[in-house]
Amino acid sequence: MERDWRAFFNRRIGDQLRRRRNELRLSQREVAEAIGVSRQLYASYERGLSRASSETLKKLSKFLRVTLESLYAGIASAIEAAGFADTEQARYASKPLAAQSKELDLAFRRIKDPRVREYAIEMLGWLADHDEASRPGGKG
Repeated sequence: MERDWRAFFNRRIGDQLRRRRNELRLSQREVAEAIGVSRQLYASYERGLSRASSETLKKLSKFLRVTLESLYAGIASAIEAAGFADTEQARYASKPLAAQSKELDLAFRRIKDPRVREYAIEMLGWLADHDEASRPGGKG
C-alpha cells in the first residue's frame, strides 16, 4: 500500500461511487445535484482527490441505494495486506462508535411510545451485560 493511505482510501471509496453511479446509468451532475454539491466536487470524490464527509457519504449511499459498508468494501482487507496492526484494521472493519451511537439515537427518537422506549433501554442493558459476560474474564 502506498505511503499516503488516506489518499488510497479516498480512491477506493471513489471507485465504489463511480462503479455504482455507472450501474445506475447516472451522470456525475445528476448525483451531485441530488446530494447538493457541485459536479466538480462530486467528480473529485470519484477521483479520490477530495474526502467526502460522513454526512455526504450518507446522502450518497441513500441516493445510490447502497450501504455505507459497501462503499468501504475492500478497505479492511487492503489494511490487512499492508500489515497494519489489528487495532488499525479494526477501525475500518466496522462503523466508528460515534456513527453507531448516532444511528442508535436516531432510531430511539423515532419510538413514540414511552413503554417501548423503556423496553428498548432494558433490552440494550441486557445485551450489554450479555456481551460483557461472554468476554474472557467477564462477569457472569
